[in-house]
This record gives sequence, structure tokens and C-alpha cells, in this order.
Amino acid sequence: METNFFLLEEAQELQKKTFEKCKLRVGRHIIPNQPPRLIMATCNPSQTWTKTTFHEPAMSGTLPDGYFYKRALMMDNPSLPPEYLAAMDSLDELTRAVFVNGDWDVSDVERPFAYAFNKFKTVKSNVAIHPNEPIILSFDFNVDPITCVAGQSYGDKIRIIREFRLKNSDIYRLCETIRIEFGDRLFIVTGDASGANRSAMTRGAVNYYTIIKFLSYAHPQYSLRSIEAQSNYHLISGVNRTSFAGAYWGNGFHEDGVKSALNAIQQFNLIHGFH
Repeated sequence: METNFFLLEEAQELQKKTFEKCKLRVGRHIIPNQPPRLIMATCNPSQTWTKTTFHEPAMSGTLPDGYFYKRALMMDNPSLPPEYLAAMDSLDELTRAVFVNGDWDVSDVERPFAYAFNKFKTVKSNVAIHPNEPIILSFDFNVDPITCVAGQSYGDKIRIIREFRLKNSDIYRLCETIRIEFGDRLFIVTGDASGANRSAMTRGAVNYYTIIKFLSYAHPQYSLRSIEAQSNYHLISGVNRTSFAGAYWGNGFHEDGVKSALNAIQQFNLIHGFH
């Protein structure tokens, strides 16, 4: 096919190879008095090749010679009826950001993890750590390097404090870094199931969670909820033939652990009639 003009509609839906093929084909044979060769492309904001080929170079002033980039928003079209524009207010936040506001920084995926995520509303600096709430550590062992996200959940909100991602590292250094960051605190650990597999990347080929357990040891941390649970000891321990022992029933010291163990033994004896 020989031509001197191509129109690529919705170019972000095409492969960049199509654009390159058009450059090969357009204007190969010069015919006297023919219009100059031209490739025209329309596109919506996306994270595809159109962003790196046209948008980003235009914004940085590095667009190659012979290229022309024109930004236009839906609101720039004077022919759109008012009722159509009013209907745009009912679009979800991501769709409106891309197709109405022309936002190239929006990552619009088919099955997003957090569909309503808005970095301007949900990302804040200097998130305070609640001193009486545990820190939740979520490990991802399926990426390289191993990654851990630390956060807290209280007051019906989840607060992400920090992401740990250390290059050229291992699970040991990652855990030590977390301990240095947060000190002697109570951690709740979660992560994907592969962390329970034995790994040749650890000393003694033990699983990741075993290592995390030993490196993340901390004394009990207290909150209003834990103090309330202490006051309900008689409703929790010794019920349904089950007793609980631990320093958390007291002030977190070894003596408190021993005392709660003796109480558990007394409950056991009462249940089974031992003296």
C-alpha cells in the first residue's frame, strides 16, 4: 500500500508497531504536485506508547522535529450540548479524570485494586503512628526484592505508613530494617502463602514466616481495647474448657505471664475436679 496520509483514530488502542509501519509507508513514492505526507493520530490519555512518544516529549520540550502535538479537552468543543456535558458529572472519578480532564497520570486498569484511589485525597505526608495500636506488616514474597508494607488500622480507617523495598537484600536485612524503624512494638504479620514454603534463600532453608517471627518479637503493647479485655478476664479465660495465659493479662512483664499461667492452672483444676 502506497499513500501519503494516515489517520490513526484512538491510537492508544493500537500497537506502536502500527505507527512505525505507517512511517515506512507514507510518501515512499513522490508524485508531482501531491500533498505533503502526513500521519495524524488522535488519542486519549493512557499509560501506553502514545504517552512516551507524544505527550511526555511535548511537555518536556523534547518533541522531535516534524512532530506536532496539540492538547484538547472535551470542554474545548463548542458543539457539545449542555445536557451532554452535565451528564459527565455522573462519571466515576477515574473515567472523568481521563476522558474529561485529560489527566495523563491516571492509571486506568481493568481490575484495579483500589478503584477510587485519588493521590490528592488519600496520600498524605508525615502520617502519625498511633502509639497504642499494633503495626500491620504485609509481605509480598513474589516480587524481587521482597517488599513489605507497614500500616495501622483503627477508627474505621487504614493508614499506610511506609513501604519497605530494599535492593540487593534478603529477608533478614528487611526484618532488621523494620525493627530499626519501629522499635520494640507489637506487629501483626500477613502476606502471601508462598512465604510459608521452605526457601533455599534463607539460612537452614526455613520459611520466611519463621524468620519474621523471631526477628519481629516484641513485648505486648496496650490499647484501650486490650485494657477492656483485661477487665473481662472471667468472661474470656476458663470458658468452654479453654484458658488463656500470657503477660498481656498484666503489665507485660515475665511475672505477669507466670501469674496468668497459675490462674490458668487453677481454672483447669476446677474444671476437672483436681485439687
